[in-house]
Amino acid sequence: MVEPLRHPVYERKLRSPLHRDPAALMMQHPRLLPPAPRDPCPAAASLVLGIGIILFLISLSPLSAQEDLPEATAERDPAQSSPTADEPPRPPPEEETRTEAENAEEAPGDEAAAIAFAEIESLFPLADRMTPRDYSTLIFGPLNRFLRTFPDDPRAEDVRKFILVAEEERRLADTGSRKVAGVWLSPLEYRARRPEFEAEDALGRLRSMARSADPIAAMNAFDDFEREHAGTAAYADAVPVALGILPRLSGKIARTRREQPAILRQRMEEIRAASNRVEMHQAFQRENAIIESQREAARQAGQKWIPPHPIYSETLEETEILAAAEQARLQSFRREEHLQLLSNIQTARERMESGDIAGAYAVFQSISPPGYIESTVEELERQLILAAGAEGIDLVSTPAQAPSEPASSGEPAPPTGARRALPFAALGALLAVFAGIILLVVVLRFRGRSSG
Repeated sequence: MVEPLRHPVYERKLRSPLHRDPAALMMQHPRLLPPAPRDPCPAAASLVLGIGIILFLISLSPLSAQEDLPEATAERDPAQSSPTADEPPRPPPEEETRTEAENAEEAPGDEAAAIAFAEIESLFPLADRMTPRDYSTLIFGPLNRFLRTFPDDPRAEDVRKFILVAEEERRLADTGSRKVAGVWLSPLEYRARRPEFEAEDALGRLRSMARSADPIAAMNAFDDFEREHAGTAAYADAVPVALGILPRLSGKIARTRREQPAILRQRMEEIRAASNRVEMHQAFQRENAIIESQREAARQAGQKWIPPHPIYSETLEETEILAAAEQARLQSFRREEHLQLLSNIQTARERMESGDIAGAYAVFQSISPPGYIESTVEELERQLILAAGAEGIDLVSTPAQAPSEPASSGEPAPPTGARRALPFAALGALLAVFAGIILLVVVLRFRGRSSG
């Protein structure tokens, strides 16, 4: 047997009388005494009383549920609330019936399919100058939407044919070609005629603005059109539009002149009747400042037609003078001369593109452009200079033909690389002859002196 370890402190405790006598130890330390036994009767009674209360409450809950059962059943089942047992059962609730009706209305029908197909059919034949993006929007938009919404409709086969047509035209548009009036133009042809097409679109916008917009805004739109599209045939149709806007502008200025005294008189009366004349005067000043800011914004934007101030007569007079000058200028416009001028410009361009730089320059020299088309002629001149520089041709020494020659003469143009004798070359030869004569005279005199 292993003897426990001994320690001096433990041995002292073992030799202590308190350690040897547990009773004495308990009397000295009351907290170490064991608790006194309690009477079990009160605890058992409390436990029984709690169980009884719980059972009583459980027994009451079924009774309350049975009392509420008829009312709740009446709310859930209409058949049990009927006065007689022989009454037939009621139909389903209204909510379910209404939902089915709504679903039936929302379901695609023949009428909806007919409307959708009519909208698609109105798009064919397709419009002119559609881009590849336009074709993709059409194919993946209304055409595919019809097939998804009405897959079993008998018109779905026609929609598939429309898709094939749109895809074929999109393949052509991807190459740069465009359809115009049902005819497909090659990329080169379309680029050559694109200014005319853009001018036609701008002319449509100008006509719309001339009907609905303020005459000042409409004349500014015509000024923009003239700046960008004067070198097109559409300009000949835009001039009558502008001549129709100017009378409206003159009439508006005349009305403003007639109303101006009444407006000034009303302002003075409002200032006199105001309780605070300073504030009223400041309000009129703010109104004038707004009008002047609008006029300044138009000047900054480079607009030709500045809105007149209805109070200041000098602004009305400026607009009247400008309108009279514009009307006189546009009335001098001649449609036939304009179209002939465009024909000459087109002839010069065609000759330049074919390599006949000298012939193109001869046609160019026959053009005397009016002021409204100067930018187009200047652009043609720049193109001619660049083309002549690339071919090594000196346009200054190229003789000009008669103005009627480019359009009527059928003779072939001189070679593009031929160079004419310059005028100063003959002068140089003449000077060389004079120098030779003088030299000969000097030599003869020198010989005469030496022989003498």
